[in-house]
Amino acid sequence: MTILPGTQVLRMALPSYCMNDPTLARVVDEQHADDFLQQLDGRTVAQCLPQQPNELAFIGPEGTVLEIAALMARTRTPLVVVRAGKQMVGAVTLDALIDRMLLT
Repeated sequence: MTILPGTQVLRMALPSYCMNDPTLARVVDEQHADDFLQQLDGRTVAQCLPQQPNELAFIGPEGTVLEIAALMARTRTPLVVVRAGKQMVGAVTLDALIDRMLLT
């Protein structure tokens, strides 16, 4: 259905004022910052999902490195599902993609 990057989970833990104005995040001490993360306890994955569905990041087995990089950038996800027809046959992570790009 979707790929949920860890950054989206972090968005749920952070007060909106810290995201809107990063200088406000500086005034929160570490003890109180830890309290924000504790508020995630009991939350569900469904609560982290965006209201509007995003483009799904999937590609066929014939996909190129450049196609995968473009898909990750466009969909803002560090994971691309590789599927043949309707069946998932693998996945490519951002780390693996960068390793591959640096080796070639």
